[in-house]
Amino acid sequence: MNALAPIRHRSLHPRLARRRPAGHPDWCAADHRCGLGEHRAEPVTLTVPGRGVVVLTRVLAADGRQHVEIRTDVALAAGDGAARAHLTHILIELEGHLRRVVRQSHVRT
Repeated sequence: MNALAPIRHRSLHPRLARRRPAGHPDWCAADHRCGLGEHRAEPVTLTVPGRGVVVLTRVLAADGRQHVEIRTDVALAAGDGAARAHLTHILIELEGHLRRVVRQSHVRT
């Protein structure tokens, strides 16, 4: 993947001017995505055209805990051996990233 490729950022759904039903946080999409006592924001998408997509969604769970759901879609290298090596690289990078962001969540500002 070209590290210099442009990354595009956009919401999956355009924000519509509407009133939030009572009890929804101001960032909540307040639509069919909410359910079972949780609130979900409109997803945000980061895209490297033709190479990969990351979708982040902020969630307030029924137990009061906030978290982000992250979905990725990355085009793998061609050929089985190259794809396996690419998968290994992706797993190593994601593990390092997860360790860094989890560590950051415990830092008080």
